[in-house]
Amino acid sequence: MEANTQQRKEQVRVLLKTRNMSALAEWAQNDRNIMRILMTYLYDRDETVYWRAIEGLATVATQSAENDMDSVRRILQRLFWSMNDESGSVGWHAPEAIGEILAKVPALIEEYGLILGSFMREEPFERGVHCALARIIPLKPEIFAGLKADLVQSLNDPDQSIRGYTLLALKGMGDRYII
Repeated sequence: MEANTQQRKEQVRVLLKTRNMSALAEWAQNDRNIMRILMTYLYDRDETVYWRAIEGLATVATQSAENDMDSVRRILQRLFWSMNDESGSVGWHAPEAIGEILAKVPALIEEYGLILGSFMREEPFERGVHCALARIIPLKPEIFAGLKADLVQSLNDPDQSIRGYTLLALKGMGDRYII
Protein backbone atom coordinates (compact mmCIF):
# COMPACT_ATOMS: atom_id res chain seq x y z
CA MET A 1 0.00 0.00 0.00
CA GLU A 2 2.83 2.39 0.88
CA ALA A 3 4.46 1.92 -2.54
CA ASN A 4 1.08 2.59 -4.15
CA THR A 5 0.74 5.86 -2.24
CA GLN A 6 4.28 6.85 -3.16
CA GLN A 7 3.65 5.98 -6.81
CA ARG A 8 0.48 8.09 -6.86
CA LYS A 9 2.34 10.95 -5.25
CA GLU A 10 5.04 10.74 -7.92
CA GLN A 11 2.39 10.57 -10.67
CA VAL A 12 0.78 13.74 -9.30
CA ARG A 13 4.21 15.41 -9.27
CA VAL A 14 4.69 14.53 -12.95
CA LEU A 15 1.27 15.98 -13.79
CA LEU A 16 2.18 19.15 -11.90
CA LYS A 17 5.57 19.45 -13.58
CA THR A 18 3.96 19.04 -17.02
CA ARG A 19 1.06 21.28 -15.97
CA ASN A 20 -1.49 18.69 -17.01
CA MET A 21 -4.35 20.04 -14.94
CA SER A 22 -7.05 18.35 -17.02
CA ALA A 23 -5.57 14.89 -16.31
CA LEU A 24 -5.26 15.82 -12.65
CA ALA A 25 -8.89 16.95 -12.50
CA GLU A 26 -10.06 13.80 -14.26
CA TRP A 27 -8.10 11.62 -11.86
CA ALA A 28 -9.48 13.54 -8.86
CA GLN A 29 -13.05 12.73 -9.96
CA ASN A 30 -12.38 9.09 -9.09
CA ASP A 31 -9.86 9.48 -6.30
CA ARG A 32 -10.55 11.98 -3.48
CA ASN A 33 -7.07 11.36 -2.04
CA ILE A 34 -5.60 13.42 -4.88
CA MET A 35 -6.59 16.55 -2.93
CA ARG A 36 -4.50 15.37 0.03
CA ILE A 37 -1.56 14.65 -2.22
CA LEU A 38 -1.88 18.08 -3.84
CA MET A 39 -1.92 19.71 -0.42
CA THR A 40 1.37 18.02 0.47
CA TYR A 41 2.94 19.69 -2.55
CA LEU A 42 2.17 23.10 -1.05
CA TYR A 43 5.23 22.34 1.12
CA ASP A 44 7.50 21.49 -1.79
CA ARG A 45 10.76 23.42 -2.07
CA ASP A 46 10.47 23.60 -5.84
CA GLU A 47 8.64 26.85 -6.56
CA THR A 48 7.22 25.52 -9.83
CA VAL A 49 5.78 22.48 -8.05
CA TYR A 50 4.08 24.37 -5.23
CA TRP A 51 2.60 27.00 -7.60
CA ARG A 52 1.29 24.24 -9.82
CA ALA A 53 -0.11 22.47 -6.74
CA ILE A 54 -1.97 25.71 -5.96
CA GLU A 55 -3.31 25.74 -9.52
CA GLY A 56 -4.19 22.05 -9.28
CA LEU A 57 -6.08 22.49 -6.02
CA ALA A 58 -8.10 25.32 -7.57
CA THR A 59 -8.79 23.28 -10.70
CA VAL A 60 -10.03 20.29 -8.71
CA ALA A 61 -12.03 22.57 -6.36
CA THR A 62 -13.71 24.22 -9.35
CA GLN A 63 -14.74 20.83 -10.63
CA SER A 64 -15.97 19.76 -7.18
CA ALA A 65 -17.97 22.97 -6.75
CA GLU A 66 -20.24 21.97 -9.62
CA ASN A 67 -21.78 19.16 -7.56
CA ASP A 68 -20.53 19.51 -4.00
CA MET A 69 -19.76 22.98 -2.65
CA ASP A 70 -19.29 21.53 0.82
CA SER A 71 -16.25 19.59 -0.38
CA VAL A 72 -14.70 22.91 -1.44
CA ARG A 73 -15.53 24.37 1.96
CA ARG A 74 -13.75 21.43 3.59
CA ILE A 75 -10.66 22.07 1.47
CA LEU A 76 -10.69 25.75 2.45
CA GLN A 77 -11.19 24.88 6.12
CA ARG A 78 -8.27 22.47 5.98
CA LEU A 79 -6.09 25.17 4.42
CA PHE A 80 -7.11 27.70 7.09
CA TRP A 81 -6.41 25.10 9.77
CA SER A 82 -2.87 24.72 8.42
CA MET A 83 -2.40 28.45 9.08
CA ASN A 84 -3.34 27.98 12.74
CA ASP A 85 -0.71 27.50 15.46
CA GLU A 86 -2.64 24.52 16.78
CA SER A 87 -2.33 22.60 13.49
CA GLY A 88 1.20 21.46 14.30
CA SER A 89 2.61 22.63 10.98
CA VAL A 90 2.82 25.81 8.98
CA GLY A 91 0.77 25.97 5.79
CA TRP A 92 3.35 28.10 4.03
CA HIS A 93 1.42 28.52 0.79
CA ALA A 94 -2.09 28.02 2.14
CA PRO A 95 -3.06 31.70 1.61
CA GLU A 96 -2.16 31.55 -2.08
CA ALA A 97 -4.09 28.28 -2.45
CA ILE A 98 -7.11 29.78 -0.68
CA GLY A 99 -6.95 32.83 -2.94
CA GLU A 100 -6.75 30.76 -6.09
CA ILE A 101 -9.63 28.53 -5.02
CA LEU A 102 -11.76 31.58 -4.19
CA ALA A 103 -10.84 33.16 -7.54
CA LYS A 104 -12.07 30.01 -9.31
CA VAL A 105 -15.11 29.55 -7.02
CA PRO A 106 -16.13 33.19 -6.37
CA ALA A 107 -19.41 32.12 -4.76
CA LEU A 108 -17.34 31.45 -1.62
CA ILE A 109 -15.54 34.82 -1.49
CA GLU A 110 -18.15 36.36 0.83
CA GLU A 111 -17.83 33.41 3.18
CA TYR A 112 -14.02 33.18 3.31
CA GLY A 113 -12.49 36.35 1.86
CA LEU A 114 -12.48 38.42 5.04
CA ILE A 115 -11.23 35.47 7.07
CA LEU A 116 -8.27 35.35 4.72
CA GLY A 117 -7.81 39.12 5.08
CA SER A 118 -7.60 38.73 8.85
CA PHE A 119 -4.22 37.01 8.36
CA MET A 120 -2.74 40.04 6.57
CA ARG A 121 -0.32 40.78 9.44
CA GLU A 122 0.25 37.18 10.61
CA GLU A 123 3.76 35.84 10.10
CA PRO A 124 4.71 34.03 7.89
CA PHE A 125 1.59 34.57 5.78
CA GLU A 126 1.79 38.28 4.96
CA ARG A 127 3.07 37.93 1.40
CA GLY A 128 0.74 35.04 0.58
CA VAL A 129 -2.31 36.82 1.96
CA HIS A 130 -1.52 39.99 0.01
CA CYS A 131 -1.03 37.87 -3.13
CA ALA A 132 -4.39 36.17 -2.56
CA LEU A 133 -6.18 39.45 -1.87
CA ALA A 134 -4.78 40.92 -5.08
CA ARG A 135 -6.27 37.93 -6.86
CA ILE A 136 -9.78 38.01 -5.31
CA ILE A 137 -10.52 41.65 -4.47
CA PRO A 138 -11.19 42.62 -8.11
CA LEU A 139 -13.89 39.93 -8.26
CA LYS A 140 -15.98 41.34 -5.37
CA PRO A 141 -14.36 44.59 -4.20
CA GLU A 142 -17.32 45.71 -2.09
CA ILE A 143 -16.73 42.87 0.36
CA PHE A 144 -13.23 44.13 1.16
CA ALA A 145 -13.92 47.83 1.74
CA GLY A 146 -13.14 47.40 5.46
CA LEU A 147 -9.59 46.25 4.61
CA LYS A 148 -8.69 49.38 2.67
CA ALA A 149 -6.89 51.17 5.54
CA ASP A 150 -4.81 48.06 6.27
CA LEU A 151 -3.97 47.72 2.60
CA VAL A 152 -2.90 51.36 2.36
CA GLN A 153 -0.64 50.75 5.36
CA SER A 154 0.90 47.82 3.46
CA LEU A 155 2.20 50.25 0.85
CA ASN A 156 4.95 51.03 3.39
CA ASP A 157 5.94 47.38 3.93
CA PRO A 158 9.66 46.73 3.39
CA ASP A 159 8.79 43.66 1.27
CA GLN A 160 8.48 44.82 -2.33
CA SER A 161 6.22 41.87 -3.22
CA ILE A 162 3.76 42.90 -0.53
CA ARG A 163 3.80 46.47 -1.85
CA GLY A 164 3.19 45.21 -5.39
CA TYR A 165 0.33 42.91 -4.39
CA THR A 166 -1.12 45.77 -2.35
CA LEU A 167 -1.14 48.03 -5.41
CA LEU A 168 -2.98 45.35 -7.36
CA ALA A 169 -5.49 44.85 -4.54
CA LEU A 170 -6.14 48.58 -4.25
CA LYS A 171 -6.48 48.84 -8.02
CA GLY A 172 -9.06 46.03 -7.76
CA MET A 173 -10.96 48.27 -5.33
CA GLY A 174 -10.94 51.03 -7.91
CA ASP A 175 -8.04 53.05 -6.46
CA ARG A 176 -5.28 54.38 -8.68
CA TYR A 177 -1.79 54.67 -7.28
CA ILE A 178 1.23 55.81 -9.22
CA ILE A 179 4.14 53.42 -8.89
